[in-house]
Amino acid sequence: MRLWLLAVLGLGVLAGVCGAQRGRARPVLPNITNKTFIDACVREHNKHRTAVRPAAANMLYMTWDAALARTARAWAKKCLFKHSPYLMEKYMSHPHYGHVGENIWTGPYGLFSVTEAIKLWTDEVQHYNLQTNKCTKTCGHYTQVVWDNSHKVGCAVVFCRITAGIRNAAHFICNYVPSGNYPRKPYKAGSSCSLCSKEDTCVDNLCRNPKRDKIIQPQKKKKTLLLLLGTPGTVSQPWEKDTQFITECVNAHNNFRSKVNPPARNMLHMSWDSALAKSAKAWAKRCHFDHNVYLKVPGKVHPNFTPVGENIWTGSLSLFSESAAIRNWYNEVTDYNFETRYCTRMCGHYTQVVWATSYKVGCAVQFCPRVTGFKGLTNGAHFVCNYAPAGNYPTQPYKTGAACSDCNGEKCVDKLC
Repeated sequence: MRLWLLAVLGLGVLAGVCGAQRGRARPVLPNITNKTFIDACVREHNKHRTAVRPAAANMLYMTWDAALARTARAWAKKCLFKHSPYLMEKYMSHPHYGHVGENIWTGPYGLFSVTEAIKLWTDEVQHYNLQTNKCTKTCGHYTQVVWDNSHKVGCAVVFCRITAGIRNAAHFICNYVPSGNYPRKPYKAGSSCSLCSKEDTCVDNLCRNPKRDKIIQPQKKKKTLLLLLGTPGTVSQPWEKDTQFITECVNAHNNFRSKVNPPARNMLHMSWDSALAKSAKAWAKRCHFDHNVYLKVPGKVHPNFTPVGENIWTGSLSLFSESAAIRNWYNEVTDYNFETRYCTRMCGHYTQVVWATSYKVGCAVQFCPRVTGFKGLTNGAHFVCNYAPAGNYPTQPYKTGAACSDCNGEKCVDKLC
């Protein structure tokens, strides 16, 4: 019984064994956009789904999902011989599904092939009894491959110098939605396709539907957070090279800066600064709902700017997006009187976003199981942006007048200098 529970929880991991292989160059393994790799992953899964015995009355055709593949790659690159802890966390592993299934194969890179890895998973069928729904040994990889309503798959393989005691290993992960391995049988036995929906057609014993089979591309506003957040307590900074994250942060700031009312005659265009982003990440990782104590200490937050400005947004993972967080700051404009510089409520986030001379920004987001000083929140997104030069001095955030009329000869683009 314990083996079955382990399979339900997705803890069964396969591994090959080999000695150290020295003197070889780092191997080239296919990336997640490689068409041959994608086709092989989809083909091999559907081959085994088609061939189940007894036959399945309700087995869906499986297609590729780019968001799952990116999540698989993000976790695989950590070279950890265990399952992702975020598979059951809403939006952590997929932008549309709360629960994600996962199979892992780890072995010598010279032995890796998509076909053999998936076959090793499905060979567990010999340990599974469909009638009793029991395993004599590990069988959770098999049941996930043939789970009837798991119709999306995304896989990735990475080279690991060492993982699970294997040197020069191929670390292959496939993620699935909807996830399988709940406490029921993986499919309903019966005449092939006899329980397909009316909109489906039967192809190779599988239920196919053009709408369902369409490849899902991840949406920008619900980007898979595992890619951005990394693992709590680890040094994982994909945001540094994530051009979409950087672009979202910069564009959202400049969008609001260009829309100020009254218009600004000296509003500078804002651009990304990696040093500010690194400082934001270092502070965000503390998971404290408080400002960085080093913002005014020379050289502590940025090598060239002192002091440094900072805005913080903390909230539910399911609500987070870069643009939504920055909009939340900007919406404080309703509590700010430009002429008197008086706030009826909090407005310092707004004034920093539109501070005319703050032309550098760097942001980071961190997953926090809990945030000190933010009661009632669990599994939150902790988003920090740093700014240079800092804003929020005892003056107005910008000079009013015709847009760009005080740009000192600089080009005017979208009302920004």
